Amino acid sequence: MKGAVFIGDELTALGYALAGMDSRTPPADQVDETFRRARDEGATLILLTAESVAQVDQALLNHALTACHPPVVVVPDARDRAMPTDWAREVKQTLGIGGR
Repeated sequence: MKGAVFIGDELTALGYALAGMDSRTPPADQVDETFRRARDEGATLILLTAESVAQVDQALLNHALTACHPPVVVVPDARDRAMPTDWAREVKQTLGIGGR
């Protein structure tokens, strides 16, 4: 069984590689295939930068997020170029509770 896999930019991948993760830095047109391969190889966790997640087929991503195995987490990159959605804030805003 494969361990955790990071998919994203080279700088952020370096940090995850130093932490022992299998870090992959595909070109934008190969992110979708890299994501599929990580799932097929039996990754136990997949981390994608917010920038990379935009390159994954939306139907595949939705299925992966709801399947919960392996867990898929969207993370910011080291340069904060693209931030993942803050779902807690979005839900609170929709419900009209909490701060702005």
